[in-house]
Amino acid sequence: MVGHALKVAPRHLALPWHRVLAAGGRIAFPKGSREYAEQARRLRAEGVAVVRGRVSSRAAPDLDELLWKPKKD
Repeated sequence: MVGHALKVAPRHLALPWHRVLAAGGRIAFPKGSREYAEQARRLRAEGVAVVRGRVSSRAAPDLDELLWKPKKD
């Protein structure tokens, strides 16, 4: 569903499509494709390690922690 939403979203929204990964943290584009290289480049530019076309789940923030962790004042 996310892939379809990104496909039909207006370009002016400039959504971060490169952050969407396939199962197991894998880049879904074919290796050697322009899209694969661009996604890996953008992820690395954000400080995310991409190894053999995969991103470690440890590289991503824990969503529960981001949503529910009490704020420190």
